[in-house]
Amino acid sequence: MSLVSLTSKMVNVSTEWKLAGVVLAIGLLLMVILLPLSFSDVEYYQIAFKQRKSTGKVYTEKVYSGGRHLVGPDFKFKHYQADAHIVEFTSTDLDVSTSDKLSIQLKAHLQYFLREEDLHELHRRFDKGYTPIVRNTAKTAIKNAAKVFSKDDFRHSRALVERALLAAVQKALGGVCCRKDCSKYVCEKGCKTYSKCTTEDKGIFVDARYFQLHDFDITETLKNQWLDQVVKREDTEKAAFIQKEQIERKVTEKLKEEFENRIREVNENAAANVTIINAQADAQSLRLVEDARNKGLELLYSTLNFENEQHKASFNYLRTLRKHKNVRLHVNFGNLISGPNTQ
Repeated sequence: MSLVSLTSKMVNVSTEWKLAGVVLAIGLLLMVILLPLSFSDVEYYQIAFKQRKSTGKVYTEKVYSGGRHLVGPDFKFKHYQADAHIVEFTSTDLDVSTSDKLSIQLKAHLQYFLREEDLHELHRRFDKGYTPIVRNTAKTAIKNAAKVFSKDDFRHSRALVERALLAAVQKALGGVCCRKDCSKYVCEKGCKTYSKCTTEDKGIFVDARYFQLHDFDITETLKNQWLDQVVKREDTEKAAFIQKEQIERKVTEKLKEEFENRIREVNENAAANVTIINAQADAQSLRLVEDARNKGLELLYSTLNFENEQHKASFNYLRTLRKHKNVRLHVNFGNLISGPNTQ
């Protein structure tokens, strides 16, 4: 091999190495530039489809949740809201009719969520213009469901009405299908198995979970009617209380009179019993005194050996005279003379 040939080969090898180095450097540069561009973010409150930047085509085969994903430099994400959508109904835009043909205006809030398993259907039919459709559909469902309730139901059975309106909205927005994964989401009893559902069975592909019925407005005429009813009811209750008070007062007065009569009867019986008891006591006292006096006299007669009745009578006579304060006795050996005490 000549020197020229060897030199030529060395030059070719050097050129190839240079080209390889250039290619490698370009590849590394492209990697440094394109690799960060290949990542796209989905926030924690979002779900998304992959979308090609160059053509705008959306790929709905997979739903991406929150995080950073490697999708390629020609792709980005088309985001949808994953947390609660809040719909407010004011009295000016939710005018309903009751079963008693009255018009009332409701104030309410609704919270609904997009169904991840049906997001491709939502995208296909509405793209991102679903919010006014959801609102109008819910509004129509509320109006239709409210027709079966009376004004008094809205006043006195608020919880019952609220549950019925929520059920109507859930059916209108979510259809009659079960969720795809009933272990993860609550499936209504009697819902249709997801695998057997058609597109028409799915409503408009959103899940209405919460509904709050805040207040309702009525016409001035109806307000006045209700006020009159309340006033009449209060007047009726007042009259009933007054009548009851009068009856109770009469009953109380009668009871008072009965108790006073019983008190007088008891007092009279007590007074009569006192008189009888006192008389009995006096009689018993006299009997005891006489018995004691008789026993004493018998003992005295026995001690003095008074057997003559004349002597006993004289002794009793003297005892009787001694009881009088105005009598003074003078005793001699022959006679017993009594006379008034002149001292």
